[in-house]
Amino acid sequence: MRAWLLKALKIREGEARRVFALAGYLVFTVSTFITGRIQRDSLFLSAFSKEDLAYMYMSVAVMVPVPAYLFGRIADRFRRDRMLIATLAGTIVAMIGMRVLVETKQPWVYVLLYNFVEVYGTFLILQFWTFAGDLFSSREAKRLFPIVSAGSVVAGVICGVVISGLVKAIGTENLLFLQMACLVGAAALIASVGRTERARIREAVVKGQVRPASGDKPAFAVSSQAASVLHSKHLKIIAGMTVATFVTVPLIDYQFKVLVKEHFTSNGVVDTDAISSFMGLFSAATGVIAAITQLAATGRILERFGVVSALLLLPLTLLAGLISHIFSLMAAFAAVVFTKGAENAFRYSIYDATMQVLYTPVSTQIRGRAKTFIDGIVKPVSGGLAGAAMVLFVGPLKLPLKSLAVVSVVLVLAWIGLVLLIRREYVRELLATLRRRRLEFSEKSLVISDGPTVDLLRERLRSDDSSAVRDALELCRRVHGHDLTSSLEPLFDHPDADLRARALEIIADKQGSADHDRIERLFADDDERVRSAAIRAYCAILGEASVKAVEPQLSSSSSSVRGAAVAGLIRYGGLEGILHAADNLKAMLTSDREDVRYASAHVLKEIQIRSFFRPVQRLLGDSSIRVRNAAIAAAGEMKVTELVPSLIYMLRKRETARAASMALSVYGEDVIDTLRRVLLQPRENPYLRRAIPRILERIGTQSALDTLLGALEVGDPDTRMEVARAAGRLREKLGVNVDEARIRKLIDHEIGRHYQLLVMVKDLRAITESGGREASQDLLTDALEARQRKSLKGVFRLLGIIHPLKAIETVDANLASASPITRSNAVEVLDNLIDSEEKIRLLPIVEDSAEVRTTARERSAALERLLERGSQFYKLEHKSPQERLRDLLAGDEPWLVVCALHEVGELALGDLKAQVEPHLHSNAPIVRETALRALARLEPDGLELWCDELAADPDKLVQRAVRHYRRALGLASDPGIVLPTTDDPTALPPSAGGRESATVRPPVDA
Repeated sequence: MRAWLLKALKIREGEARRVFALAGYLVFTVSTFITGRIQRDSLFLSAFSKEDLAYMYMSVAVMVPVPAYLFGRIADRFRRDRMLIATLAGTIVAMIGMRVLVETKQPWVYVLLYNFVEVYGTFLILQFWTFAGDLFSSREAKRLFPIVSAGSVVAGVICGVVISGLVKAIGTENLLFLQMACLVGAAALIASVGRTERARIREAVVKGQVRPASGDKPAFAVSSQAASVLHSKHLKIIAGMTVATFVTVPLIDYQFKVLVKEHFTSNGVVDTDAISSFMGLFSAATGVIAAITQLAATGRILERFGVVSALLLLPLTLLAGLISHIFSLMAAFAAVVFTKGAENAFRYSIYDATMQVLYTPVSTQIRGRAKTFIDGIVKPVSGGLAGAAMVLFVGPLKLPLKSLAVVSVVLVLAWIGLVLLIRREYVRELLATLRRRRLEFSEKSLVISDGPTVDLLRERLRSDDSSAVRDALELCRRVHGHDLTSSLEPLFDHPDADLRARALEIIADKQGSADHDRIERLFADDDERVRSAAIRAYCAILGEASVKAVEPQLSSSSSSVRGAAVAGLIRYGGLEGILHAADNLKAMLTSDREDVRYASAHVLKEIQIRSFFRPVQRLLGDSSIRVRNAAIAAAGEMKVTELVPSLIYMLRKRETARAASMALSVYGEDVIDTLRRVLLQPRENPYLRRAIPRILERIGTQSALDTLLGALEVGDPDTRMEVARAAGRLREKLGVNVDEARIRKLIDHEIGRHYQLLVMVKDLRAITESGGREASQDLLTDALEARQRKSLKGVFRLLGIIHPLKAIETVDANLASASPITRSNAVEVLDNLIDSEEKIRLLPIVEDSAEVRTTARERSAALERLLERGSQFYKLEHKSPQERLRDLLAGDEPWLVVCALHEVGELALGDLKAQVEPHLHSNAPIVRETALRALARLEPDGLELWCDELAADPDKLVQRAVRHYRRALGLASDPGIVLPTTDDPTALPPSAGGRESATVRPPVDA
C-alpha cells in the first residue's frame, strides 16, 4: 500500500518522510488559522457593524508589517527550523493571554483578536514556505509542493467538520484551546524535520544568513528588503500579483461576511454560534473541493501545462463569480458564496502551491528577504488599501455592495495580465541561476572611422605604457579613412621590439607614406621580426624602387627575413622583383631546413598567386607538421579548387584538422557541394565527416545551413550530433526559420532511440548477473550507458535548432552539475521551454539523468519506471541477451562492437562465431584486435588460420596480438619482440590484459 501511495503521489525514495512531515505541519497550522478566523469573525460580527468591519482590513495593514520588520532583522541569521519552533512557542504563549482577555467580553478584545490571528497566521505560513524552499529544489518543488500544500486543504475539511459540531458544545470562545493543541503538534513535526534534514538545512545557510563572527549585527532596513525585490523583474511581478490578489480578496471577503451576517441576523440579533457553524460547514465544503483540486489536478496541471495555467485558475474563477454578481446572473448571496468558495478552494491549494514554486529559482538569501517583504509588508498593505476603499465606498459615498464587485473585476483583469507576464521572467530567473559568466565576441569586423576615436588612439600611441600602446596598435588595424603614419613613425624607435614590428606591419598593410630611409635603417635591427616587417613596409611604400635595397636580404641567414624579402619583391617589386626573387623561392621550397620551408609557405600565403598552387600541394605533404599547417593556411588564402581534396584529407589527422577546417571555411560557397558529398558518404572516415559541420557553420550562409539540415539523419551518431549543433548555431546566427515539424519528428525519433537503449541495457543485464559482476563493473553496460548519454545530448542538439539555443545549451551543461539543486533547476528550465508533446516524452529521461542513485535497487526501479513511461509512446522491443549481442555485432559503432566482441569472448558464446569472424576485416584496428581475441576464446583450433589472415595487418597493436598468439601456438614469431610463452593459446596477449588493455580501452575519439 505504501509503495502504491508513493507512486501515485510521485514521491520518490527518501522524500516521503520530509514531504509528509511538512504536509502535517500545514494541517496543524492551517487548522489553527482557519479556527482562529472563524472564531474572530464570529465574535467581531456579533459586536460591530459592517462599516466597522471595513476598518479591520486597514488595521491589519498596520499591525502585520511591524512584526514583519522585526522578523526581517533576524530572519536570515538563524536556522529556519529553529526560528519556526520559536515562533510557534511564542504564539502559544500569546494565545493563553488572549483566552484570558476574551473572557472579559470587551469589544476591544475582539479587535485585538482579529489582528492577532492575521499576524500569527501570516508569519507561521511565511516562515514555513521559506523553510520548505530551502529543503526542495525548483524541480522537486514543482512535483512535491502540491502534495505538501494538500495539508492546507485537508485542514480546511477537518476544521470545517469539527468546528461545525464542536462550537455548539464548547462555545466560540474556547476554540483557542484547539488552536494551541494544533500548534504543539506543528512544533513537534518541525523539530523532527530539523533533525532528519540537518545537512540540507546547513547547506541552505549561506554567509549572509549567519551571524558574523565578530558579533556585529548585519544592517537591516525595509529599504534593503525592498531592494531585494526591486532588483529583479521576476520578483517585481510576484509583488504585483500579490498586490492584485490581496486587494481583490479582501473586497470579496468583505462582501461575503456582510451578506453572511445579514443572513444570520433575526430581529436585530446576530446568532454568533450559527455563524461559526455555517463558517465551519462552508470551510469543509470548500476544503473538499480544494482537496480534490490539490491531489487530482495541481500536480498534473503544473507538470503538463506549467505555472501560468495553474496560476490562472483562481483569477478566472473569481472573474466568473464577480460577473454573475454584477449582472445578477444568480442571487447576490449565492454569487458571493460561489466567489468566496472559489477563493477558498483554489487559493489555498493550486494557487498557493504554484506561488511558492515561483520563489524557488531565487537565491536562498534573497528569497528570505523578498518573501518577508512581499508577504509581511506588501500583502497586508494591499489589504489596507482594500480596507480604505471599503470605508470610502460604504461610508461617504454610500455606494451599493455591487460597486465593490466592479472594482474587483478591474483588479482581477490586472491580476491576469501579470500572471501572463510571469512565465518568461520565471524561466529567465532559472537560467540566471544556471548560466555561467562568459565573454561573447561579435563575429562582425570592427571598423573605426570616426575622428574622436582616432584622436584617442593617437593619444594612446604616445603612452608610456607598453600594454596600452599594444592595444591601441591592434585597434589601428581597423581604422579606415585616416592616415596614422605620423603617429606610428615614432614607434619605429620604441625599445619594445614587438611594438616596433607591429607599427611596421600596419604601415605595410595600409601602404602608408612613412619615411622610407628611416625604415631602411631597420633592416639592421637586432630583432628578426622587426627586420622582416621593415622589409615588407619598405617594399609596400616604394614598390619597384625597393628592389635594389631589398635584394641583398635574399641571402640573409634568417629564414623569416629571407621570406619577407621574397614576398615583398614578388608582391610589390614588379617584373624585376619577381625575376630576382623567383629562384630564391624555388630554393626555399626544396630546402632541407624546416624553418626555410616554413617561411616559403608563408611567402605563398602572402603573395596569393593562384597559379602557384602546385608548390603549396607539395608542402601539404611535408614531413613537418608546422610546414603542413602553414601550407594549409596558404591554400585557404589562395582559394584554388584543386587544393580542396587535399585540404579535406587533412581533416583526418589531428595535427592538421584545425588548420584545414579554417582554410576550407575561407572558400565559402565554392566548397559546399564537395563538403556535402563527403558528409553524406557513410564509407568515409568518421573523424573527417565529423569535422565538416563546423566548417559549414563557419561558412555561415543559407546554403550551408540547408546542407546541415539535410544531413541531420546521417547514420553515425557522433556525426549526427555535430551536424545538429552546427545547424542550431547557424540557424540562430542567420535568424531564419526552419521546418519545425521535421525537426520535432527527428527529436521524437532520437528520444525513441534512447528508450530502446534502455531496453537493451535491461535485456543484457542477465549476462552481467550470470557472470557474477556488478553492472557498474561491466564494460558493455558502461558503453551502452555512454551511448545513452550521447543520445540524450543528441536530443538537446536538435532542440537547439528550434528553441533558444543559449537556454538549451545552458540546460544541457547544467544537467551534468555536481549540485542536485542546479540539475533540478536545469530540468525546470527545460520544462518551461519545450512544448507539451516533447515534454511528456523527454522529461522523464532528463529527470532520471538528474537523479543520483547509489544502490542497484534504486537504479533498477528507476529503469523500470522509465521503460513503463517509454512504452506509452514507443514500441519497445525486448530480446534475449544473445540476440542483443548479435544486433550489436551487426552495428556500425566501433566501440559498441568492441564491447560486444569482448563480451562474446568472455562468455565463450560459440553460437555467435559467425558474427565475430567478419570483424577480422573491420576498418577499425581495435575491432580487428578484439575480434581475434574473441575467436581465440571461441575456437582455439582455428587460431592459426586467423593469425595468418592478419599477418600483414598495418596496425602495430594487431601485429602484436598476432605475434603473441603465433608464439603461443609454437609458430615462428618476430625475434625482435620478447614475449612470454604460454601453454594456453587462448591466453590474452600483453596488450589486452583486463580493462586497462588496448583491446578494451575506448579509442580517444570515442
